Amino acid sequence: MNILTGNKNFINTFIHETKKLRNSIKSKDFLVLFSGGNTPKIFSKDLIEAIDNEHKDVIYSLTDERLVPMDSNLSNSQIFRDSQSFNFKSLCKRNGLLDKDNIDFISNIKPSISIVGFGLDGHTLSIFNHKEVPQKYLITKKTDENFERVSFTIKYILQSELIFLLANDKNKMNFLKKTIIEGIASPIGYLADCAQKNNKLFIVTGLKDNIKNV
Repeated sequence: MNILTGNKNFINTFIHETKKLRNSIKSKDFLVLFSGGNTPKIFSKDLIEAIDNEHKDVIYSLTDERLVPMDSNLSNSQIFRDSQSFNFKSLCKRNGLLDKDNIDFISNIKPSISIVGFGLDGHTLSIFNHKEVPQKYLITKKTDENFERVSFTIKYILQSELIFLLANDKNKMNFLKKTIIEGIASPIGYLADCAQKNNKLFIVTGLKDNIKNV
């Protein structure tokens, strides 16, 4: 199990692996997908800035998104909205409707790197109950929410050359280890197990909101 602890270790490994992949992948489209949630807010803009210094043609998007207006606090796109220095493809329009053109464009590219989060209920992306599906993305809705979500499927994310899985506190690390070791059935368990067997998984923990100082 490849575990990266702390901002510096994560950033250096990410940049190193990006350089290696850029040299080996023949496709002109290099796609990096970011998880939603709170943890990516710690590093997303600074990580993108570091990549853009050498790779300005990288395409960025999200693994999943709530279909809400972009100015909503629920929007995962907020962490990217104000940056003009990179090529971000939002999964929804500013009014909260699905951006079919963008998602179809992304779906036709094999992701190079995906940064994935999960919850202690075992969900990952916006997938709360795992089952094999043929499509590359889904529209989902939780019963206790008044909005829909769009999510790339686990099958699509597993096409990534590398997956960085965010387990940023002790509870998540313990949950993830138990899930993988005991083979507990859950969306994150399935994704992590498949990615690990294919030797494409890094688990990231111990990130702090001080990335500009490392």
